[in-house]
Amino acid sequence: MKPSQQLLKLASLFVSASALALGVLTGGCATTSTGDSDSSGQHADDVLITNKVQNAIWVDSTLRSLEIQVETVNAVVHLSGFVDTPEQKFAAGQDASAVAGVKDVRNSLLVRHSSERPEQDILAPRVPQF
Repeated sequence: MKPSQQLLKLASLFVSASALALGVLTGGCATTSTGDSDSSGQHADDVLITNKVQNAIWVDSTLRSLEIQVETVNAVVHLSGFVDTPEQKFAAGQDASAVAGVKDVRNSLLVRHSSERPEQDILAPRVPQF
């Protein structure tokens, strides 16, 4: 890995850690009009899930994590941004769904370059042919 890529990934990790700290510090300040006392706890859970998903994507060597944005609302993870292949899109979704506490993953990643295989072929279960 090039030094510049390592620096960018380190910066991404720093931003993620900062976001977690900010979320924890401000999570108790959240108010809702519904009076739901659990909303600040859910917000803190969402921030934690977001950071865990970002970390899972960051450590996956097949993904370019700086181009994948992660947002979590009520334990539903939303992935957006760009990847180069349908396999990377699938891998990001798998990484996100493997994180504890994730209820669902909405994978809105866009494939920048098309591969020779259509996306539905990559996502389809493998059936051995005899």
